[in-house]
Amino acid sequence: MKCFFEPIKGVGWERRDELGNTAPYRSSPHKGCDWGFKGGSEGKEILAIHAGVVTAVTNNPALGWTAIVRIECADNCKYVGEHIEYNHMLEKPKVKIGEKVTGGNYVIGLIGATGSSLSASGANHLHASMAKNPVPGSQGLEAKRDLFKLIDESKAGRKAVKDALAAGK
Repeated sequence: MKCFFEPIKGVGWERRDELGNTAPYRSSPHKGCDWGFKGGSEGKEILAIHAGVVTAVTNNPALGWTAIVRIECADNCKYVGEHIEYNHMLEKPKVKIGEKVTGGNYVIGLIGATGSSLSASGANHLHASMAKNPVPGSQGLEAKRDLFKLIDESKAGRKAVKDALAAGK
């Protein structure tokens, strides 16, 4: 599997909060994965985690400006048909329903802090979740996929291919 990518790039990017985190400051386990930038995240680009087709662009009261992408892949990916939801965007995403996106470099929107279900800090960040259901954010923890794990596995798969190609030259 080589088809999942980090949704942010650049100096100071970081993973912030993992799926299922039960830290004392939480009233319930975290239902997604968060990313941001040290020194400020507002307005930074959010990139597609996986190739697919945009199925929704909404302003969700809890999760703010949101885009949902249904996974499509020509690389025998076992997650075809599942959905990735991107939340808390600064403004209405520029992507349109039916638009095809490519993983790793296609801009979905900009990091913001919209919606009522932010951390206590209210910090600008990307919150993303993945599930079979067309609205991943509405699903319980048990229905969600760990995006950090999927991205790490894909990164390792791409490295293995690169190393194999380099060894064969």
